[in-house]
Amino acid sequence: MKVKGMKAITKVVNEFTQTFGVTAKWGTEFEALPTNKIIHFTVLVDEDMDRVFLEDAENRYPEIHANLFLWLLMHEIGHCMTDYLWTSEDEDYFMDTKDRLDEFFGTNVELKNEWYHKIGDEYMATKWAGEYMIAHPKKMKKFCKKMNEVMKIFCKKNAITP
Repeated sequence: MKVKGMKAITKVVNEFTQTFGVTAKWGTEFEALPTNKIIHFTVLVDEDMDRVFLEDAENRYPEIHANLFLWLLMHEIGHCMTDYLWTSEDEDYFMDTKDRLDEFFGTNVELKNEWYHKIGDEYMATKWAGEYMIAHPKKMKKFCKKMNEVMKIFCKKNAITP
């Protein structure tokens, strides 16, 4: 089955991300390529990782009432916006730490995810996202409204019940 409506979603997301100088591409997961100012996004979720991420974000910013998609999108933009903070040595350390989480925590997904969000670049990307959403509620509301419209069409075209 061919998925329909991805172009419309990508267009709306890019209209938003380009205000930050960031290009968004449809992908299989949320991720950032900060040096290139590119993020990948999806409408799929990784239940364990995303649940723990949302818990962390909501605990840090209880005044923000945003859905998982918005938090993840803003977090990835946050990576691009905070990339200037890190030296290449910092980035190597963050990557090495992330790569070793399995070694440190084995199959304990909760603990692994909790620590992941405390790593410097992850922590600061979420911090940037939260502070931006607090400072720009009208812009966020306008973007959410556009996203909700294209997501309704996406769901209808693909026979998905939201």
